[in-house]
Amino acid sequence: MSLYLSPSKNPVRKVKEAILTWRMERNLSKKRIIELYLNVAEWGDGLFGIEAAAQNYFGKPASVLTAREAARLASVLPNPRKFNPAGSSKFVENRSERIYQIMVRRGIVIQEFEDVMSEPQKADEENQETLQETLPSDMKVPSSEYPQKAVDSREGSGKKDDASQSKEKATRKEQ
Repeated sequence: MSLYLSPSKNPVRKVKEAILTWRMERNLSKKRIIELYLNVAEWGDGLFGIEAAAQNYFGKPASVLTAREAARLASVLPNPRKFNPAGSSKFVENRSERIYQIMVRRGIVIQEFEDVMSEPQKADEENQETLQETLPSDMKVPSSEYPQKAVDSREGSGKKDDASQSKEKATRKEQ
């Protein structure tokens, strides 16, 4: 509301705020109201909008935040200049956990899904270790070399990747 009204705290402002709120609720869905709020709210000193906050605190777009990261951001809204969602404040930890549990109870977040989605990375690491254990010692490659080896073997095979083939086709069409 303060976006449309003066910062004063007098009774006239309160009446204007009530009228504006009533009009917004009549014309906009709750989802749209929260979307508007999240995109104009201050999330830190001079940091406005959920997208800027997600990038600043978590280094990724708001659309890919986990439920726990979203809860941490929501937990600082009472005073975003005082609290840091990426910090280790007890207030932020407790409040974000409470918000997360509310999200689970209301079905916004399915906790089992979140657990499963975080498992693939762990499973990949375990599979890689198992593979290393089953290989003869002369075939073992340090895990940090796997991606580079794959790239090197593709480059040395004489085969061209899809991007190179597409580029050549486009060049031939232009000629």
